[in-house]
Amino acid sequence: RTYEAVAWGEAVGDGVRLLCARSEGKAKHVFLALNGYAGQFHPSLAAWVAPKRAQMIALDGGPRKLVGNFYDPAHKVYFRQDAQTGALLVGGMRLIDEAAENSDFDKTTLTIQTALQNYMQDMLGESLSVQARWSGVMGFTAEERPYVRAVPFLPHTTFVGGFSGHGMGLAFGTAHEAVERFLGRSTRFADILPRPS
Repeated sequence: RTYEAVAWGEAVGDGVRLLCARSEGKAKHVFLALNGYAGQFHPSLAAWVAPKRAQMIALDGGPRKLVGNFYDPAHKVYFRQDAQTGALLVGGMRLIDEAAENSDFDKTTLTIQTALQNYMQDMLGESLSVQARWSGVMGFTAEERPYVRAVPFLPHTTFVGGFSGHGMGLAFGTAHEAVERFLGRSTRFADILPRPS
C-alpha cells in the first residue's frame, strides 16, 4: 500500500473525488483528520482550527525510576520516563514564546528547548544530557475541544480535529463519535458550534 498527499477534493454525484499528488480516487464519504494542518487543505478551515507547535526533548534519565505521567499546570510542562530506555520525555513551555509557537512550521527552537531542559534540571537538581529533540504541530479550536462537523464547501465530508494539545486522550473517542454519526447513530458528542449553513 502506498500513501499520497491529498491536494484537493470535490463533490462528484453521491461521493467525493480526491485529487492526490500522483493519482485521483473516489470515495462515498471522506473524513478530514488534518488537525493543525487543516488550513493548508482549504483556507476556510483555518477559521476552525489554528496550528500551534509543540516541542519535546528526551533527556538521559540516569538510574532514577519515575512511574506515571506527570503534568505541571503552573509551567505547562508534561513529562514521563520511557520504561524501555529510561529517557525522560519532556514537553511543553509553549507559552513562554507563544507568538513564535503559533505556527505550522515543524522545527525546534533554542528558547523552548532550553526552557524544557532547565525545568527538568532545576526540578531534579542535576544536569541531564540531551538524547533527542523534536517538535510537532497541534490543532487548536477556540474552545480547545475537538470538532466533528460537516464541511460546508465539500458535501459527503466530515471534519474531525482540533484536539488542542489533548490528542492522545481525545482522538480515539472523537473518531468513534465521528463514525457513529456517519452510520446514522445518535451520539453524545455535539458540535461545539452550530454547523455552518
